[in-house]
Amino acid sequence: MIPKVSIPKPSKPHHGHWLWWLLLLSLISEPLAQTVVQFKTPLGAVDVLLFDKEKPATVQNFLNYVTNGFYTNMFFHRWEPGFVIQGGGFSVVRRGTTNAAFSVVRSLGNVTNEYAVGPSYSNTYGTIAMAKLGGDPNSASSQWFFNLADNASNLDNQNGGFTVFGKVISGTNVLNRFNNPSPTNGIYSLDLTAVTSAFTAVPVVSNRPTFDDLVYADIQVISKPTAPTINAQPQSKQVVAGQSVEFSVTANGSETLFYQWTYNGIAIPNATNALYRIGNVDPSQVGSYSVVVTNPAGSQISQTATLAVLLLLDTQAKGNGQVKRDPDLPAYPTGTTVQLSAIASPGWRFVRWEEASIPASTSTSITLQSNQSATAVFEPLPLAPFPLTVTTLTAESFEFTVAGEPGAVYELEISQDLKSWTPWLRATNRTSRLTMRDPIGITEQSRFYRGKITGFVTP
Repeated sequence: MIPKVSIPKPSKPHHGHWLWWLLLLSLISEPLAQTVVQFKTPLGAVDVLLFDKEKPATVQNFLNYVTNGFYTNMFFHRWEPGFVIQGGGFSVVRRGTTNAAFSVVRSLGNVTNEYAVGPSYSNTYGTIAMAKLGGDPNSASSQWFFNLADNASNLDNQNGGFTVFGKVISGTNVLNRFNNPSPTNGIYSLDLTAVTSAFTAVPVVSNRPTFDDLVYADIQVISKPTAPTINAQPQSKQVVAGQSVEFSVTANGSETLFYQWTYNGIAIPNATNALYRIGNVDPSQVGSYSVVVTNPAGSQISQTATLAVLLLLDTQAKGNGQVKRDPDLPAYPTGTTVQLSAIASPGWRFVRWEEASIPASTSTSITLQSNQSATAVFEPLPLAPFPLTVTTLTAESFEFTVAGEPGAVYELEISQDLKSWTPWLRATNRTSRLTMRDPIGITEQSRFYRGKITGFVTP
């Protein structure tokens, strides 16, 4: 059985000829979320967020002890209520047996003091910092402290400053118990300087303690944040102007992921989700799109996706005619030049383009910068008299020929006095000449003919 001995409270941390100091980070800004370790103790669990990014060498040194088992059966060996609780220096071998014994934690060498590396954090309650030799800023190795109070004024300004490398994020109720030295709190101070000068105030959980009553700290890594990784990259898109388009990314990573989309390398305001949607696309939005995915552990930039905007050309004809375009495509890349041809049907003629921006020519070109319409207006050719040529006059009939435009529809009338006209014949000129025969006309003393074009059909 280890005897219980009361000791006076020392003014500052020490271990034999060691002068131990702590550094607690006063957070000007929240450090990047990094590894989380848990200290399992008989009094409860304490979760600590390590400052991997800010104090990389110190954190890696600490994790080397944790992950390689050097802290197995390690216990808090020094307790100063209102100041610090210290560990990392001693463990118990053959724990749970009748021949258990104290052992010194093997040193992996000293770590360079990182007090002035990265953010300059101060000593406040609930942080963990490395202990070191007095007068030697770079002497920290395996031992560390939890600050039980605001020690900034004392520990920020001595021995090069003392490197805080983490803070408690859960379990401050456990730390608070170390600030209560009353026996009713269930923690007792044990003087074991007979074993080693470092054991001036060892915390135990029994007033008749054995090795089993030491305040052991079993340290485990419970969370190792990882930077984002992109699983599905944004894809290039081609859409018609006026439609909507969406770019998306799929990413994994610990902690909350944050997104920022960029257009041609410039951040897009309010584009901060995994999905970025553009409504009513226009050619001014053609370009390159990418997204930066960030979490407290790092960031990842996506591949670049391009947006191409196609334009529609709506061609129509008013009247009998058609509009041909070259090239003739369903949609056109921005800046394409299209040749337009207005082709009138027989008996019709081209008048103009309905759009004021298009020159009034049957053949013209336009360069597309937006969706556009091109409407050709056609009107009928004026109806006019036409010449009749007598080709045959026999005793049986009167025959004559019309020389005219193929597809013309003729209406002929007859009269005997040039005053009263009677419809006689309606015929279509299928070729360039139309021959008509009047078997009755030859028997009349006088008979007059006239005709007009009333329309056109496809020959």
